[in-house]
Amino acid sequence: MLKLLDGASKSVSFNATGDTIVYFALKAGNSTGAEQVRIKASGGGESVSETIDIGIRNPNPPVVISQSVLIDPNGNAQLALNPGNVNPTDWAKLELSRIPSVNLNKNLSYLAEYPHGCTEQVTSQGFPLLYLGNFVSLSDGEKELMNKKIASVIQVLSSRQLPDGGFVYWPGQGFASEWASTYAGHFLVEAKNKGFDVSQSVIGRWVGFQQKLARNWTRIDSHRGYYGISMTELQQAYRLYALALSGNTELGAMNRMREIADLNLQAKWRLAAAYALAGKPDVANSLVFNASDAVEDYRSNNDTYGSPARDKAMIMQTYLLLGNIEKALQLAPDVSRALSSDYISTQTVAFGLMAMAQLAEKMGSGNIDVDWTLNGKKMAAVNTPHAFHQVDLKTAPNQSVQISNKGKGKVYARLTAFMQPLVDTLRAAEGSLRLSVNYLDAAGKPLDVKSLKQGTEFTAVVTVRNSVEQSFTDLALLQVFPSGWEIFNERLTGTQSAAETYNYRDIRDDRVLTYFNLGAGQSATFRARLQAAYRGNYYLPAVSCQAMYEPREQARTSGIWVEVR
Repeated sequence: MLKLLDGASKSVSFNATGDTIVYFALKAGNSTGAEQVRIKASGGGESVSETIDIGIRNPNPPVVISQSVLIDPNGNAQLALNPGNVNPTDWAKLELSRIPSVNLNKNLSYLAEYPHGCTEQVTSQGFPLLYLGNFVSLSDGEKELMNKKIASVIQVLSSRQLPDGGFVYWPGQGFASEWASTYAGHFLVEAKNKGFDVSQSVIGRWVGFQQKLARNWTRIDSHRGYYGISMTELQQAYRLYALALSGNTELGAMNRMREIADLNLQAKWRLAAAYALAGKPDVANSLVFNASDAVEDYRSNNDTYGSPARDKAMIMQTYLLLGNIEKALQLAPDVSRALSSDYISTQTVAFGLMAMAQLAEKMGSGNIDVDWTLNGKKMAAVNTPHAFHQVDLKTAPNQSVQISNKGKGKVYARLTAFMQPLVDTLRAAEGSLRLSVNYLDAAGKPLDVKSLKQGTEFTAVVTVRNSVEQSFTDLALLQVFPSGWEIFNERLTGTQSAAETYNYRDIRDDRVLTYFNLGAGQSATFRARLQAAYRGNYYLPAVSCQAMYEPREQARTSGIWVEVR
């Protein structure tokens, strides 16, 4: 992975006691991983050696490409992808299903690679894994990895619980997030029901917190000052659903809510699900009798981090609890289209995959029966009664699959490949959000960072501007820096600027992630102190800003090569 450019040995001489620096030029290849560099120095009859571990990473974001097709009985279809260079971490898979495509591998990869880590997003990473067995048969190794990830999510969530039983949205906050508390608790209850080790004290405190809110709930829009849309009725209905799932049904609160004449559509469907869990399907069915399952469009600036597709997935779950598989199947194409979108939030992915997994479990008789070839080579035929089947493919620069459907029903087929390009080919982009990135020296003067002298201290200044059309909550600014630059963590030194306002900032070894809100027509500026620490040539990735729950709204710069001399 590392190649010496100017030899493996050098000589130095001393006329007096002292020290000097000796440089060895190394060049990273196209592979990622860890390399060991062993250094030995000898002279005057003495010798010393040291081993240094150096990580080689690809700074560019991973890319998942896919192509899908619906194949009629006795029909044929071809799928083809051209991922190009193949790396050890790349993969390719063929998905076949009797239900509308869920883009399983792309969405699981999206959740696994998601760079942010609020409580909603951590929960969303774990939730679909509880239902993964409904889609695919897992090997022992895959089950072990999945169980470790679920256990990690349980541990993280438990660490974010407040003494009153609620859960914070960001680590270190002192107040509970209403939706995140219900969502995290819902996951923990589901995980415990599936046999995972979840502390009963964590569950017990959460139940107490939820019961207190459920019994004292009113229709006051408590979050309107922060979010543009307050979905207070859905908050309460989801809370009652999660309590019923945990075996702590609040029938009094449920009955009071059922009496609301103009109850919100989404809340009505989730409340019906709570009644179904409470063993009262007649009440549940009467509640949604003749109710529409068409969800009107609304903005992501809401206190449930929701979307119409998320809500349709929740309605699907209610249909399945009431045994109405036919109605759930009618909603499945809408959820499938959302899961196949290039722009989707973690919340929508999690609920979408959960609903489709529950549908797959309920699917009746049928068969996936196909013959297929890979790059012209005949492969083992697939014949399975399961609603979903997947095949791992050997990675190659070009993938071509020919499929013949021999069964009596339609088959949804999708070819998916994961890769991490060596060169970032994405261009700079902006829309409602606009970015400007500048670098200043210690005197506050503009600085060209394409070539910096080793030891130079400077500041990256990013300004995010919003258009006048709409405000945004939960924006994420991502700055990844070259390996040769070091970040000053000003939270540790106590020198962070009081003028900067954000919800949360995550400073890591190689990146700074800043989360904030931005009103219509407003701008915000953020600074990161840096030092050009190590000589060499490095890649400076693009700076990007995105609305976490409305991913289409984003802005990014272009990446460039920089030098520390």
